Amino acid sequence: MKTRENQVFNLLHDMNSLRYVFGIKVALFWIWFTVVLIFAVPLLAWLSVMLFVKEESCKMLVLYYSFKVVSVSVGNSCRILGIILFLSCILIHTLRTTITILYIAICCILRGLLKKHSEMGIKKLEKNIKAFDYKYCQNYVNSYKHITHISDSFEKAMSLPVFIIIIGDCLGMFYGFLKYEDTKRSIEFYDVNYRFAILFLALRSLVSFLCVAFAASRVYESSKNAKKVQEKLNERLLASGQKVENQELFLLLLAQSNPPIVLSAWGFFNFKRNLVISVFGFILTYSLLMIQIMN
Repeated sequence: MKTRENQVFNLLHDMNSLRYVFGIKVALFWIWFTVVLIFAVPLLAWLSVMLFVKEESCKMLVLYYSFKVVSVSVGNSCRILGIILFLSCILIHTLRTTITILYIAICCILRGLLKKHSEMGIKKLEKNIKAFDYKYCQNYVNSYKHITHISDSFEKAMSLPVFIIIIGDCLGMFYGFLKYEDTKRSIEFYDVNYRFAILFLALRSLVSFLCVAFAASRVYESSKNAKKVQEKLNERLLASGQKVENQELFLLLLAQSNPPIVLSAWGFFNFKRNLVISVFGFILTYSLLMIQIMN
């Protein structure tokens, strides 16, 4: 765990240094928004359960959480349950939300670095200089390698946590869809009473999955654009007629042939745009299958 913390710290340090070099600024609004969101999600999760619960259900849940050891006097069950659930939501949702926001923030900064990197290359191409400089192409490749090194460190440190988060989001959407459909047909108090909690679980999982998937997939798209600019720079260098050593030219072409940056969830699946459609199709198919089986 300590090693992973050091990896994340070094990653943030390197990324922050490169961010200053490229002149990328982070708006203060987003910093405050993430802080509010970290505390708002556990609070909303707690309210989705507690706002509609009644004394009888509170008593049953207190006995459940205390393994039927604690006996609460009449009228205090909901207060005790509120404290238990509040602490539970803080412990579970705060850590989960913090890791999710950290992953999305790093993806956004990576995308910003790649976008700025591509823009610098495009500006060089737009100048339409006949004597194209080999050193600029080399600097462009070296800068891209630096960004790639940061993305590799990011992948190594955060791929496992984001894999756990994505699996949890998929299970949350799957469970929320099944359970919410079940509450429409159920007349039991428990199901109807916790319909809002189930709906919150499904919506939170959906928003979390979409934000992570789109943020990570945009890194891939930005990396592809950077590779296209690199290809155009190499073409302009060859067309300029400048004398370049075979070894130097080979290194440029070798760097160009490397694949774009692709973030993954612990190597099980890559974050691309088609991932969203695949996951939704999988969840919808198996949810409908389970509904038919239960019916």
